[in-house]
Amino acid sequence: MNRNKRNRQQGHAWENKAIRIFAEVFNIETLDKTNHDTFQLASSRSVSRTNDALKKDWTWTERAPKWMQNLAVQCKKYMLPRSNGKKDIRDFTSIRVDIKPLFELIENCSDEEDPILITRVTRDAGKLEREVSLIVSMEYHDFLNLISKLNDKHSSL
Repeated sequence: MNRNKRNRQQGHAWENKAIRIFAEVFNIETLDKTNHDTFQLASSRSVSRTNDALKKDWTWTERAPKWMQNLAVQCKKYMLPRSNGKKDIRDFTSIRVDIKPLFELIENCSDEEDPILITRVTRDAGKLEREVSLIVSMEYHDFLNLISKLNDKHSSL
């Protein structure tokens, strides 16, 4: 299998894992083979070519909570460069996570949407990769907007 195909498969797998993690935390239903009428969240590749073309990896249905429907999420995977035999993440003098996809996503979002980049950072571990961290990137005013929505949601309970 060539590198591009493997990277694409790993990116799709990470996107699906991120959806499952989010759905579990917030107790929402994701698309599977049996729930086409009731799901709240799915991969855009599965249900919306439009959102997929707009760099939005997640698609929400009207059944999702209102505050979630405005989340515009892009998932990326980044592998740290090989470390010349160094085994500890602290041995890296610098780690750079590319946030260019966030700005590309922002260009495709409306004012109501909160663009979020979720990056899975891994490092080489022989034939496999080991997850180092999950990083969320977003503009500060979008972060404040999201926190405000969550605060309003909690206040109304």
